[in-house]
Amino acid sequence: DRCCISSKGRFHLSVITGTFQYYDAMIVDTPILDSEVKNSIKEDGNIDRRLDRTSKFVTYLLECLSSLANQDGKAQIEAYLANGFNRIEVIKSERG
Repeated sequence: DRCCISSKGRFHLSVITGTFQYYDAMIVDTPILDSEVKNSIKEDGNIDRRLDRTSKFVTYLLECLSSLANQDGKAQIEAYLANGFNRIEVIKSERG
């Protein structure tokens, strides 16, 4: 079975999922089951601390992928998360 992606879906996957703002906003609505990670990710207005918490969040999502059985889906999600993580690291380095 195949499905086609809409232009909105393609934009979402190719552009939005690579942004810091996307992952920063996802933190609010994503259940975090690891209590240590959950306690380390706090709401904060400071951009440097937001970058750090978002990096922790993306790392957590990558760790959650270990239980995903579909290898093709897993590889695709890992690529999107890696792209988002890299963008966060670029922003951190630009801030010096």
